[in-house]
Amino acid sequence: MVDKNIRVLIIEPAHQQALVIEKMLNLMGYYCVAATATVEEGLLLNRYGLRNFDVLIAPFPVLVLEHCRVTRFKGFNIRNLFLYSCSPHDHDIPILVKGHACFRSGLPEYDALQAFMVSFQRHSAASTVHGSN
Repeated sequence: MVDKNIRVLIIEPAHQQALVIEKMLNLMGYYCVAATATVEEGLLLNRYGLRNFDVLIAPFPVLVLEHCRVTRFKGFNIRNLFLYSCSPHDHDIPILVKGHACFRSGLPEYDALQAFMVSFQRHSAASTVHGSN
């Protein structure tokens, strides 16, 4: 079952691609979706919202500064991360995530995105059940 309260932040410089990802999420039943073109705008949205986003979806090159291989993910304090446009060597860069992380090459596909969204929701529901005992 879809948790309609999950807040998703998309950072995608290509506006058309952001719309495609948002449409995929809407088809899955997620409607609390915000899209922005830059990391800086994403940080502002996350900082001044009533609560942090639950999921960050972004192309790998946007979150990692190529010249120094430093991640810009730390400032978000978001539990779940879906990165796409990754090369095979991008998995070597340490990105600490409190929840689930998914690294994909190419653009996001519906099935992969849906599997990711379902996987961390199941994990959240299981930890809630275990925490209430």
